[in-house]
Amino acid sequence: MKKKILIVDDEEDFLNTTGPILKNAGYEIIQSSNGKDAANLARKHRPDLILLDINMPGIDGSRTTDILKNDDSTRNIPIIYLSGLLKEAEIEDGHITGSKVGDVHFISKSQTPKKLLEAIKKSIG
Repeated sequence: MKKKILIVDDEEDFLNTTGPILKNAGYEIIQSSNGKDAANLARKHRPDLILLDINMPGIDGSRTTDILKNDDSTRNIPIIYLSGLLKEAEIEDGHITGSKVGDVHFISKSQTPKKLLEAIKKSIG
């Protein structure tokens, strides 16, 4: 059974390039361009992982995480934050360099597809 990944990003170009990469790697993809729809899609489809943009208009990634983590049906879904503000060199083992905050993981949007897939495999196999 294919593992499902919900990609949440307000940049259509990012969705259009990342979705096919993950599909070709064998994942089922669900996409959303905003936090509100993402929370509803997560409840409906129960993805194995959520790739979540931090900066979005309306409900941003942080608020979306609050909504997901306070809902019994979605609280255990792992989340990897996507950020165009962070560069690859600022991220070490999924965390912002020098910070080891809980299970919060980050991926720079400028990462290579190989590194994205490695981070996903590390998170959900």
